Parts: sequence; C-alpha cells; structure tokens
Amino acid sequence: MKRFIATAALSASLLSASAIANTVIEDKFSKLFPFEIMAIEDSPVDGVKQIVTPKGIYYATEDGEHFIQGQIYDFGEGFKNYTAERYKPIKSDALEALADDMVVYKAKDEKRVITVYTDVTCGYCGKLHQWIPEFNELGITVRYVAYPRSGTSGSGYAVNRDVWCAEDRKAAFDAAFAKQPVPTAVCDNRIDKMHKSGDMFNVRGTPLIVADNLVTIPGALPPAQVA
Repeated sequence: MKRFIATAALSASLLSASAIANTVIEDKFSKLFPFEIMAIEDSPVDGVKQIVTPKGIYYATEDGEHFIQGQIYDFGEGFKNYTAERYKPIKSDALEALADDMVVYKAKDEKRVITVYTDVTCGYCGKLHQWIPEFNELGITVRYVAYPRSGTSGSGYAVNRDVWCAEDRKAAFDAAFAKQPVPTAVCDNRIDKMHKSGDMFNVRGTPLIVADNLVTIPGALPPAQVA
C-alpha cells in the first residue's frame, strides 16, 4: 500500500510539474507570438516541449528559458522528421474542414486528389485552371481553396468573395477565370477561414498545389508533372 501511495504521489508530482511547465511556456510564447496555441506537449527529445500552432510547431525547454525554431529528426530511423510527422494530421484535418467550401473538379476515374490554393485574379492560377480537363483525364481530382493575395480585404478579396459566395460557385469560378463579370455576393467568413488555413502550408503566392501526401508544390505545374 505504501509503495502504491508513493508511486501515485510521484505520478501526481510529475503531472503537476508538467502542467506548470506548460503554463510557463504558454505565457512566454503568447507574449511574443500573436497566434493560437493548439497544444503544448512532450516532444521526442527529453526536456523539450513542443508547441503546436496553426503556423507550425515550435519547441521550448521545459524550464521555459530557451525557445527553439526548427525541425527534429531521428538519426536512428532513416532520418525521420518528427516535426513533419506530428504536423501532418493537423494539416490533413485543416483541409478536410474546408471540404464544403471548396470548388471541386472531380476526375471520373479518380486516382489522386490535389488541393490548390488559388486566387481568381491571379494569371498563373488561370493558366493552371485551363489544364483542368487534362488533370481529370489523368485521374486527378482538383480541389480549389481561396487564397486572395491581397489578404482578407481589398479589391482582390472582394472578387474572390463574389465567386465563393455565389449560388453556383463552380459557374462563378469558371466565369472569373474567363474574365467574365461575376455578380456581387456576400456570405459568411468562408474566405477568411480558407485564407487562414494557408498559414499551415506556408502559402506565399498562388497557385500552390498541395499533393495528396501533403507535399506542397508552388506554381502552375503541368498535369503530367503532377501525376
């Protein structure tokens, strides 16, 4: 019984220490970086915590004295990237949460699915859109996510909003890339939500292709090079 009590007390003490460490790290991180903390948890390295955010994973020593920005690899497991592995399901969930807001061009004989961050005022995005029949012919379904290059305000944002708030999004999308007028439309904050998700994929320009393995490919890459 004494051994059980001692073990329980030790476990409680360790949990308490971990919670205190998390609180210290959260407080320091929040003062320096103005974005959401999704989780603070143990990292693969002893004495180091990982801070999971929509903008990536960061690290801090348990005492909260040192902040580390970078990725953790394992020499013993084929140079496994622990940081990327931890972030992969978060990225996947973020895209799936946008599924109802996407404009989708589905391949009849689907073999792969790519997601493209796009802006209907972007010339190279229009070039990629011209290849939709070729993508579909190769069995590649294309899912579009809005990413106005002007951010969540301005004229570029308004044009993208009109498309994504249209009653027939796909028709409005095709019309916008064909330089045809799209009626003004206003709806909820779906554009803002999609734009925010771009932080996870480090979107710096459009188009940006996210392959089905979550690898990102910048630019208007021809279908044959994506297949």
